[in-house]
Amino acid sequence: MSSLVFSQSAGALLIGGLFASLLSGFVMAQTYMYYKTYPLDMKYLKALVLVICILDTCHTAFIWTALWSYLIDNYGEPGAIDIIHWCVCLPMFISRLTGHISRNIALTIVVTAIVTFLVQLFFSYRIFMLSKKNYFIAAPIVIMALLRLVSACVSTAEMYVFVQLQTAQRLREINARFHLGTFTQFRALVQWVFTSGLSLSTAADFLITGSLFILLHNSRTGAPNVNALIDGLIMYAFETGLLTSAGTVVSMICWLAMPRNIVFLGLHFVIGKSYAISLLVTSVFQIKRQCQLMEETFRLNMRENFRRGHSSAPKEFGAPVIFDARRRRTADPDQLALSVIETDGKRGSAELNLKHTMLEVNVERTVHYDL
Repeated sequence: MSSLVFSQSAGALLIGGLFASLLSGFVMAQTYMYYKTYPLDMKYLKALVLVICILDTCHTAFIWTALWSYLIDNYGEPGAIDIIHWCVCLPMFISRLTGHISRNIALTIVVTAIVTFLVQLFFSYRIFMLSKKNYFIAAPIVIMALLRLVSACVSTAEMYVFVQLQTAQRLREINARFHLGTFTQFRALVQWVFTSGLSLSTAADFLITGSLFILLHNSRTGAPNVNALIDGLIMYAFETGLLTSAGTVVSMICWLAMPRNIVFLGLHFVIGKSYAISLLVTSVFQIKRQCQLMEETFRLNMRENFRRGHSSAPKEFGAPVIFDARRRRTADPDQLALSVIETDGKRGSAELNLKHTMLEVNVERTVHYDL
């Protein structure tokens, strides 16, 4: 007889699965927008975004496979809510031998850990570059992220014992020995493993947020408009760090304080989505902020030139222009796509003929931040 409260556990899993599916749709939309808008972005970042999207899709599939088994296949059997689901590989064979249903929940935990590791590794690289390649700042983040991944893998391995599928008697002996087929037994024996993983993930998030705050704050300049943009980056770092760390902390609290249900698992469904969203939004937001910083730099340069009584830009151009190499190029190789800042604050598009046009660009200062 299961010791879990079925109504609380099933309700939390269903709500968590629905909300995770909604966020998964947002991840797909952000991925599509990223590839469509910036097809010439760095290859490693494009590959990372693709991997995150694929893992997120698999994660959603595992969630709904487990929910189908919990709520549909085992309808009317409250005790089934306590069983830890695994992969659908060999489900019929295992179920005939052990009487257990196919197991998918454990895979959602390890996929969430992989997504978390990749995103935290991405932010640690940004911090490494922003700190002028300071290993003492970036290394602790990488170590914590790696330990969190190891902890999740150990948790997944403890939830299921890999066995040689020879006889039903062999499986019964191993199941009786390890007692890790249910959440109740897993919590009683190796609760500290799962708790350590959530704690390490939270610590890494706090360290990432604090490092970004200090590094960006120290990068402030004397220009008010540039400082305003840097303040926006700082605020964004706080928001993304709060989103991921809050979900992990709340899930850990439910895991420790609510042993009679698996509400923590419904929250854990959403954690992986929040990390994927933070990465995708960061990629788009970073490029947008870079353009704004470059625009502000050009404005400051032109203002200084006018103050000196001359303009370094030709009269044919009434506004500064920005070269965005990440956007799609024009069909004509002699035409270069430009982004023009018009006087009313709107951005238009123009094409410059490289064969017949002389262009003079005077850049006194360039501000570039990676986040």
